Amino acid sequence: MEEAGIPGDIIRAVKKIYSSAYIAPSLVGVNSVIDLIAVNAGVLQGGVCSPDLFNVYLNSLIKELCPEVYEVLAYADDIAILCRSKEELLKAMDMVEKWGAANGMEVNKKKSGVLPVLNGDKVERINGYPVKGAYKYLGIQLDN
Repeated sequence: MEEAGIPGDIIRAVKKIYSSAYIAPSLVGVNSVIDLIAVNAGVLQGGVCSPDLFNVYLNSLIKELCPEVYEVLAYADDIAILCRSKEELLKAMDMVEKWGAANGMEVNKKKSGVLPVLNGDKVERINGYPVKGAYKYLGIQLDN
């Protein structure tokens, strides 16, 4: 967060919130709460600041991608990388994979996809990502 220019008092406040963050798992049909579990990775699900915190975390990836691809759209963990060619797409995929490995993250390829805009090779997967005829991004249906 310091690299992103966030003031120290805000960083301390976020650290304080996350140092005492716990989740209380429960089971359907069971009236009692199971033991609390400390949150020691990621951002709080449903937290007001969580999308912004995740954007700060992803900022280095976005900065790395921007000069290499047509456009990067990101809100929290929903990212769309717009590429002009298959070569650009493959390079972007490689960059994301390497960034993820270096930063303790992995892309869920089952929840990801490639949406070709121009007619081209008819393939089912590119580097393990499914090729789709339509895709929903932030609630907006996109198709080719």
